[in-house]
Amino acid sequence: MGKGIALQFKQSFYDNFLQYKKSCMKHDVHIGEMFTYEIQNSILPKYIINFPTKQHWKDKSLIESIDSGLISLGKEIDRLDIYSIAIPLIGSGL
Repeated sequence: MGKGIALQFKQSFYDNFLQYKKSCMKHDVHIGEMFTYEIQNSILPKYIINFPTKQHWKDKSLIESIDSGLISLGKEIDRLDIYSIAIPLIGSGL
């Protein structure tokens, strides 16, 4: 998580960052698979769905990685019965 939206999420949701980093170090995070973090201090279930698009934060995102990730995201939305989402521009370097 280098800059832009990733940095903002790191600062705002630090526990999500720690769990994501821990999973990355264990090689449990894979391109095309979502890493879901449940926000605990919420009346309704709320999630941060991390959408990895590259191996290293300095790499460029490949369209194939985004395509496979979107399929995985759809499955995760169905699995968690999510009815409302907000998505930043994925892989845009914001």
